[in-house]
Amino acid sequence: MNQDQLPIKIDVKVDSKDMLKFATKLIDTISSPFRWFAKYKEPVKQAKADVEATLIKAKALDPLSAALGISKEEAVSLIFRSGEREQYDRINQQNNIEKIVQTSVTMLPSSVNDLPVEEDWVSDFFEQCKNISDKEMQTLWAKILAGEVAQPGTYSRRVLAFIKTLSRQEADLITRFCCLLWNNPGFGFMHIRIGSNFDYLKKYNIEYIDLIEMESMGLLRFDTATVFSFEKDEDNPLFFFYHGEPHYLYTANREGVTNIHVFAMTSLGNCLAPIAGSVRNEEYYLESIDTFTKISIHISDKPPRTP
Repeated sequence: MNQDQLPIKIDVKVDSKDMLKFATKLIDTISSPFRWFAKYKEPVKQAKADVEATLIKAKALDPLSAALGISKEEAVSLIFRSGEREQYDRINQQNNIEKIVQTSVTMLPSSVNDLPVEEDWVSDFFEQCKNISDKEMQTLWAKILAGEVAQPGTYSRRVLAFIKTLSRQEADLITRFCCLLWNNPGFGFMHIRIGSNFDYLKKYNIEYIDLIEMESMGLLRFDTATVFSFEKDEDNPLFFFYHGEPHYLYTANREGVTNIHVFAMTSLGNCLAPIAGSVRNEEYYLESIDTFTKISIHISDKPPRTP
């Protein structure tokens, strides 16, 4: 595809081999999503003629070309190229939306709330995800749509706005970290700290700077003073999940409260954790169990006996 056929016009002066390589790659990059337009060469000519005829009839061509500081012919060509680009954008956006919707169909749970999803939410959802073409990010959006359809109100429009700005690298970080989360139904998702420093996280591909990044994104309360408290109550143990597996936690401390240091997820983090695509990390799970044991917390997979 040559430059005259590009819906986005570029003008590159080539004065070296390196510049030629750059210009060639630039043209190829820009033209790649528009190649299918090339086979419509004759309709393109006709469309340009129609645009010019309409502008002449409306006596708008002369003022337009003068305002832009270009010739009449270039004004017509500019208008047509902008139309091609807009057409491609609309088609690509529709394709993205349809892929997300189709993927969400496979994710609907067996139980779905009868409440309708708000129309404003649906409009905002499509507006936010229409330019998402990365397959894994589309899967994330599909999970959000499925979750909202199943339980309206699960994902706020603030969550949609956040996901729209999320990069693939940031999404990968969230997925890695959510492998290391326990969940208490009342408290939410949390990371049980192993030891007094952060070195252990490196073997799970998490760096100290990653914790700071997650805090800056509003997903994690990165505070070394955050603790979760266990009180001795054999009849009412604390209930925790680790990636779907239930655990009942009892403390043997007869003198009072047992505390354990955690990194707690925020409300936004709690929304994203279930759909982050994370899987359990067996090594971290066993280290967590060992941490509980060292502070006299006993774990059972069975609920307490009822009288």
